[in-house]
Amino acid sequence: MLGADYMEKMQHEGFRLIGSLDYRLHLSAWWNAAADKLIELIIFDLGSAKIIKGNKSYYLKSITAAGETWARDIGPLHDYLEGHFPELRISFSHFRDVPAGIAQAEVHRRSHIEAPTPTVPTVEEMGLLQRQLATKSQNIQSSSGMFSLLSRPSDLLGAYMRQNISSENAEIDQLQQHIERQQQRLGVLQHLQREYQRKGSAAVYTISISSNLQVAETRDQFCDAVHAVVKELTDMHRYQVKQKLGGGRLNIQVEETTEPAMSWVEQWLGGALSPAQVERLGPLFEEFRKVASGHVTVTPDEAITVDEHVRHAGKHLAAHVVSDLVQRLDKTGAATQNAALSPENVLPESLPLSLGWRVDDAGNLVEPVSFPLTQMLHVYISGTTGSGKSFLARVLIEEAAQFKNLNILVLDPRNQSIGILVPENRPKILEEYKQFKMRAANARAFQFQYFAPGLPYATPLPTVLQKLASGRSIVSFKDLDDEQRCAHAAKILDAAFETYSGQESDVPKLLIVVDEAQLFTRKRSDDSAKEAATRVERSLDRIAREGRKFGIVLALVSQTIKDFAYEMASVRQMTTTKIFLRNSDREIEYANDIIGEGRQLIQLPTGTAILHNAHWGLVRLRVRPPYSKVFELGSAEVRQLVGSKASSRITTDAQHLLAAIKKASSSEKPLNMSKVSQLAGITSKRRVLDLIDELERAGAIHTRKLMERGQPRVIELIGNAEDEFIIK
Repeated sequence: MLGADYMEKMQHEGFRLIGSLDYRLHLSAWWNAAADKLIELIIFDLGSAKIIKGNKSYYLKSITAAGETWARDIGPLHDYLEGHFPELRISFSHFRDVPAGIAQAEVHRRSHIEAPTPTVPTVEEMGLLQRQLATKSQNIQSSSGMFSLLSRPSDLLGAYMRQNISSENAEIDQLQQHIERQQQRLGVLQHLQREYQRKGSAAVYTISISSNLQVAETRDQFCDAVHAVVKELTDMHRYQVKQKLGGGRLNIQVEETTEPAMSWVEQWLGGALSPAQVERLGPLFEEFRKVASGHVTVTPDEAITVDEHVRHAGKHLAAHVVSDLVQRLDKTGAATQNAALSPENVLPESLPLSLGWRVDDAGNLVEPVSFPLTQMLHVYISGTTGSGKSFLARVLIEEAAQFKNLNILVLDPRNQSIGILVPENRPKILEEYKQFKMRAANARAFQFQYFAPGLPYATPLPTVLQKLASGRSIVSFKDLDDEQRCAHAAKILDAAFETYSGQESDVPKLLIVVDEAQLFTRKRSDDSAKEAATRVERSLDRIAREGRKFGIVLALVSQTIKDFAYEMASVRQMTTTKIFLRNSDREIEYANDIIGEGRQLIQLPTGTAILHNAHWGLVRLRVRPPYSKVFELGSAEVRQLVGSKASSRITTDAQHLLAAIKKASSSEKPLNMSKVSQLAGITSKRRVLDLIDELERAGAIHTRKLMERGQPRVIELIGNAEDEFIIK
């Protein structure tokens, strides 16, 4: 047993004795209830020596002010816990019956998060409002009766009484409207409560992390050991739990427990009593019931609907936990995981994507691998310029294009995706085909619809934007400013989501690839585009959170996760497949939590990526070269590929200048820019340059600099000199 001086020291450090056990060894349990501690210490007496061990516990919450717990993040949560804590204990209990009290508490929590300001009405408050209404109605009846008894009231008295009656009528109208709103709100909450009782389930999910063992033989050593345990657990809480969970790296909401783990009532619940049984206990057990319900998470197993609208989507929390545990038991090592990704082992119905070959630590090609799109869910690809990010995004699109029932939508803020319409023909790229056992003859273009609202000669966006989500479409935002780009993107993303949100799907139906995704965020847009960028972020957030259940797969391509603000945490959290290429310090910290040692990204060769997914762990991949050209084509080539005379609109002045250029041009020698002003009869050099730019954007001409002294700029006609353009 601890001596008096040790007991005094523990109390001085803020701990109080909560229990002891004498069986073979003597064990004492201590609890520090300070808000910045909440730590439990277990002390073993072994003669003159003492062993000190600390524990800190958390429980899963269904919803907090930071957001909602998403059951599909349970797998990444377990990955994170295993990778960051030397010792932990996880407890999970599931109960199908949800009692009325717990269902009501869950609905009130959600209501407060969704609308923090309005208070949740109660039956008692509604009764009080009704009594106030009855009193006011009675008062106005008395006033009206008194007024009617006055045979000839004076003008002053009559005006006063009429004003008083009018004022009381207005108050009654306002009170009636308030009561109607509160009755409607109370009705919705009561409906939600019944829905949770009928469709929900209760669960208790707890996590307990432990410190390292500390051994002390003297009083000074004992004091140092206690300090070390407290500091270790406090640091783990601050850096490994608070910053990474609770809406940080993962959308898992946890809360610190305010009582020691050994006294948790839910340990009883897991082994003996369900929440429904506790609810039926008498008033004597009210405190017991209050403590027990505090750690219970309530989640819907089916979609919760109100007025035919889904308010809360089904989660199946228990199924996610059990499924992840079974999958983890099935993982027997890297060899098994790598074998599972061999092309012959990936089932066709899982939509396998052959992105390249697995490589060893030395960078040698080992074997081809295929990644099931059904397991990839949402995808995040990051890498600096020149790391191979664009090649990987293109290969992803090419592989997805082999599945006839999978629709593809590519949003490209620049114009690099147009290369998918052109087969690769550059000798340097074709030479790389050999090491992947690919044939240069297999280089090919892919059939996609191409839309570019910023290019006058390209096909404009369809009036019904939902059409973009059917088939294969590329939308280029070239030559649009930030506000225009973001405004179009928000509408397109919303239309794509609405197209598929009517029916849930277990298989992917639409792949959305957002290239250079940072250009659609508030962080990377100018001030004039902040509002439009906010709409894009909101659209991406909705697709990231809800798109999966409707068969929508989102692939974001960006330079770093830091491009996405804290408000877009769901985008980071819901992209369950992370693909890292070579990167710098901005991405290192984020990668540390996922691949273990983030600094290895600095040395990655071009085209080598590290993939992480809870299903297959970490895979080092060399990306195969694309079959189509990853290159931003010149305006002349784009015009030849997708140009449309009917969509080419130019001003009258530009038409006159084009006629003069056609008349003066020669097939042997391009027209020098210095002669244009004289030919067109325009004295303003700025005006001439503006018209030249207009004709070039319309795809009528192309300008280039000659490799001569002074680098003179010349004009070349594009296409047939008889091409016609519509006059604006």
